[in-house]
Amino acid sequence: MRIACLQFAPALGKVTQNIEKADMILRKAAPCNIDLLVLPEMIFTGYNFRSLAAISHYLEPTAAGPSTRWAQETAKRLNCHVTVGYPEITLNNPAQRFNSAVTVSPEGTILANYRKHFLYETDENWAQEGPEGFFAGELGKLGRVTMGICMDINPYRFIAPWSSYEFATHAMKTSSPLVVLSMAWTTQLTSLQLSEKKLLPDMETLSYWLARFRPLLARRNQENGMRRPHGVAQQQGSLLSSAENPQAKDSGPLPLNISEQESHQRIARDVIIVFCNRSGQDEEICFAGTTAVIGVKDGKMRIFDLLGRAQEECLVVDTREPAKYGVLES
Repeated sequence: MRIACLQFAPALGKVTQNIEKADMILRKAAPCNIDLLVLPEMIFTGYNFRSLAAISHYLEPTAAGPSTRWAQETAKRLNCHVTVGYPEITLNNPAQRFNSAVTVSPEGTILANYRKHFLYETDENWAQEGPEGFFAGELGKLGRVTMGICMDINPYRFIAPWSSYEFATHAMKTSSPLVVLSMAWTTQLTSLQLSEKKLLPDMETLSYWLARFRPLLARRNQENGMRRPHGVAQQQGSLLSSAENPQAKDSGPLPLNISEQESHQRIARDVIIVFCNRSGQDEEICFAGTTAVIGVKDGKMRIFDLLGRAQEECLVVDTREPAKYGVLES
């Protein structure tokens, strides 16, 4: 499968400008023969709206607003599935509002409209929890897909036990070979830190993401008689050692506990996880970038490829090819 992820820094409330930026990045990247294009959470509106009044002008009718129209046009042009996040308002009375992600087919048909189930505090200013729970279902030629949005992978409201792993457990139980996450994941890095090393990933973020999918590793180890998961991040801290970043040869070592894969190595994979995050800032809030495509097989994680914390680029990964990095045992 060929997967493309579009990471960039949208301007808050500048929908037309953000769509133009997405088109510009895609024109430059010219991805071809892709099966799926994923965009981040609320990418065309921006994310950090502090109230219902602030976001009301940017709410889009269910699978019928600017974000969905862009997805349909782009899907037809690139002949691929497209997933994009947007702020949804329903047409029923009283109206309901959700933080949603729509997926369309290469023909522009609406395949799914997923509503974020676990809300972050920013969402709670204006949105309701998606009542249907986490999504898993058939999405055209992509087959069975589990879908989530950002906060979905966290413990519920940060009060559920870390070990509940609600979203990862859902992905495991539904046996989806593809997990897609549209995200606006923030970081504690400052704007200066982001700009100084923009081609390097945010390691704290990447480690956390991997840690939240520990059940997938545990299941593979149990099935294969292994004693412990391979490459599992600790809840706090980094799991990864340095390797050189091919995208940033002049920026020094990449602080990942990752190892380069042999160029000839091909590894069968059970699950592909797509973390598509945005970069940049909404006012004082900074976002982590670090978009990545991960493979899970036999209790091991492989990183097909990833972007830096502040890159604005289209990442294209072919999951039939060898992964660029393997996560080392912690």
